Amino acid sequence: MTANLRFVTHAAEGDPHVTLDEAMQAYGAGDYTTTIEELALLPPSDTALFFTGISQEQLGQDASTALQAVAQRSDSRYCDKANYHLLLQALRANDHTAAERQWKEQMAVTGHPYRAQLEAIGDKAGWKR
Repeated sequence: MTANLRFVTHAAEGDPHVTLDEAMQAYGAGDYTTTIEELALLPPSDTALFFTGISQEQLGQDASTALQAVAQRSDSRYCDKANYHLLLQALRANDHTAAERQWKEQMAVTGHPYRAQLEAIGDKAGWKR
């Protein structure tokens, strides 16, 4: 499948819509390396940065730069999700002070897309709002 993806990429080089579509197809197929490579061809939009960060996470790479760039864009539809993944990174790094601070900030977000997961994390850690 990767070989076909490469053929299409070169045939449609320069069309950002095609490149984004290919990146999302690779992401959906679990091909995170190709996802990152394809998204690197695009301008650093919140979509490109978010899925780059998530793909880096899946590969065990440091995703903080991409996710922090999205988290700083308060108008991004991926802002809350990026913050959630930064919280997970803090937990994996055993930085409980930063994780608890991030958790409290996210719990204050009305309609957070990962509310149930945040509540479960807080319950397990014994954090109070």
